[in-house]
Amino acid sequence: MFDRFDILSGGLAFSGKPNTQPQWVTEKFHGGTTVWMKLDNDSTRQPKDVYDQFTEDFVFNKTAVPIKLAQVGPGGLVSRSQAKRVLAGIDRFKVAALDFTGIDWIGHGFADEIFRVYQNAHPEIKILVEGANPMSRR
Repeated sequence: MFDRFDILSGGLAFSGKPNTQPQWVTEKFHGGTTVWMKLDNDSTRQPKDVYDQFTEDFVFNKTAVPIKLAQVGPGGLVSRSQAKRVLAGIDRFKVAALDFTGIDWIGHGFADEIFRVYQNAHPEIKILVEGANPMSRR
C-alpha cells in the first residue's frame, strides 16, 4: 500500500520501496523496532488492486517472497537451511510467488530443497518463479 517503508530492528536496518529491489543497510541500530511508512500524496495506487494481488475469492491466500532478503552477505544462496528459511510460513497460502530479482545464481541444495523436496511434500501449494535471470533457467 505504501510508496516506501523502512524498518530498524534487532541491529539491522531494511529499506524497501515497492517495485524496486529492497536493500539491507549495514549500519547497526539498537533500542527496539522502528517502522516508517510513506504514502505519496499523488499516488495512483488503489487498495483494490493491491488486495487483488494477494487474494482469491475474498481469501488472503497468495504471498510474494523477495528471495533477495534471504541473501545476507556475499556467500550466495546455497544451503537447504537457507531455502527452509525462505519457505517458512508459505504453507499458509495456496500460491507463493518467489521473486528472484537481483539473484545471480543459487546452489543445488537451495534449489533442490524448494523445487523438489518442499514441492513434493506440499503439492497443494503452487510455487511461482518471478524475476529469475536467464542463467538460472538452464
